[in-house]
Amino acid sequence: MAGAIVVDRRTFNRGIDAMMKEYGTSAAGVMRRQMSILSGQLAKRYPPNKKSVGKQAIENDMKRIMIPMPQEHEDTLTRWQDSMESTFDVFDDTGTRIQQWHRDHIDPRKNRVTKSIRGTRFINGRKFSMKLHVKESDLKKYVNRLAGKVGTLKSGWVPGVTRWKGGKKPPSWVTKHSGNGYAVDRMRNDGSGYLEIGNRIQGAARWKRIDSFVVKSRESGFQKELKAAVRKADKAGNRIR
Repeated sequence: MAGAIVVDRRTFNRGIDAMMKEYGTSAAGVMRRQMSILSGQLAKRYPPNKKSVGKQAIENDMKRIMIPMPQEHEDTLTRWQDSMESTFDVFDDTGTRIQQWHRDHIDPRKNRVTKSIRGTRFINGRKFSMKLHVKESDLKKYVNRLAGKVGTLKSGWVPGVTRWKGGKKPPSWVTKHSGNGYAVDRMRNDGSGYLEIGNRIQGAARWKRIDSFVVKSRESGFQKELKAAVRKADKAGNRIR
């Protein structure tokens, strides 16, 4: 990260020295703190911003490819299934086809339903949707099960927050998912070497625009911290050379 900070070398070095004294750490410690902050900001920026928002997105996806039948129409669903199963197989009164139907209509690159089923078919003078017709209660159970995984995408950045101090720890609905990212520390106390973080979740690559925004924001923030640390040290009479 240091190489991307746009300040003159003397200000950078003075800032690092000032921050080392302020936080009681080495040059590597300063950079680890910055990487932890970066990790926390990435986790915060990645969707969803709330668990409830993630659950709603899942439900919206399901309704793009399925039709939930309320309890008062469950008998109708069974009747349609019994009478048309051999000719028009889009009815499921047991809930056993929901998961596979979802998998068949998901975009693996984004792990989301990206296309709604819009086709219809006329049978005996009635228009039926090509979406899978299911019990509302069965779909709700499936949505609730998937909602338990909300936060998985964000969790890929948690290792960077927990390995080094400085970043804000994400909420529990994010941190409960583990093993979805990594944090590598190959930095020596003098600041040479490198630190690396990565998100292993499939589909994380589509959020590169967030990565770019957060990195640029942290670079700017670090630049301000460096200058502020120098001013603070100078004002306290501990002038950094």
